[in-house]
Amino acid sequence: MCDALGYGAAMTMTVLVEKTAHGRFRAMTSQPIALAVEADSAANAVSQLKEEIEDRLSKCEVAELEIRSPRQDHPWLRFAGIWKENPEFAAHPKRSAATIYRAAG
Repeated sequence: MCDALGYGAAMTMTVLVEKTAHGRFRAMTSQPIALAVEADSAANAVSQLKEEIEDRLSKCEVAELEIRSPRQDHPWLRFAGIWKENPEFAAHPKRSAATIYRAAG
């Protein structure tokens, strides 16, 4: 199904594989598809998890949403230009450049 991503689209997921106290292996994924399986080996756990994920995805649709913030102004915008009339600030880049050239030469 997965129409939103296109038929056959691939999704890369991070899988955590850990050894359990009983000598088995647990393979787990997180959101958006939180699943876990246990098996006798790490390879079998990952393989079974892949099957579970594919089965689940065959019964659903994956979509992406872009959510825009209702706030229109950037939080740092109110600070823009506060130093433009300060002569010390205007001279700073020139002093910095002169210091760099003296140190390099």
